[in-house]
Amino acid sequence: TDSFTAEVWIKPTTFSLGDPVPILYATGSAGQPVFQITLTGTTNSTTVLTAIVYDSIASKSLALSPSLIAINAWHHVALVYNSASLSMMIFVNGALQLSTVMLNAGLRTNATNVMVGYSSASGTYYNGFMSNFRLCNVVKYNANFTPPSYFTYDSSTMIWLRSPYLRYKITLFAGTGTIGDLDGDRLSAQFFGINGMVMDPTTKDIYIATLNKVRKLTMSTGIVSTVA
Repeated sequence: TDSFTAEVWIKPTTFSLGDPVPILYATGSAGQPVFQITLTGTTNSTTVLTAIVYDSIASKSLALSPSLIAINAWHHVALVYNSASLSMMIFVNGALQLSTVMLNAGLRTNATNVMVGYSSASGTYYNGFMSNFRLCNVVKYNANFTPPSYFTYDSSTMIWLRSPYLRYKITLFAGTGTIGDLDGDRLSAQFFGINGMVMDPTTKDIYIATLNKVRKLTMSTGIVSTVA
């Protein structure tokens, strides 16, 4: 129900014509979809960005980018939801593509799970590169802007991933946001120098590669442990 901004740098390398490719897919605590950003191929070398935000009665507001996104090139994409105006906006490379008002009252629910490059609904994966993903619980952009080359975090940041070293804050999944090297409950665990993450498609456990360790977040228990 809160405002949010989801943004990421992407460099898609391949996609199938007509098949939506997930960039971000967020669900609520009961598994219901909250928002998603996908790419849908129009030719073998270009694709269209689509953003969907689900409202409180489970219908959806859809925004389709008129700007084509070329493969093998970097693009900044952002989805903004404003809870005060019940509106959503999508941006490509800092340029506002479309702004639309949701037909019904408000966002369905707050997101508790955010999948990057994967959709649990379709079971499909994004093919390409991603850099600097950030999810904030405020409206970051209202008009055209110059995309930041990298993201910082502040009190509004819920998830912040930065490559090639993705730092240490992966809140919503785990981590206090304080630099450290501490296993235990996900709400008290600490990370430093995150190089990457991968999810086990069967157990949904998350493996996190740091500078000198591999850590595991067991989703069923919420425990972070060192495995290598």
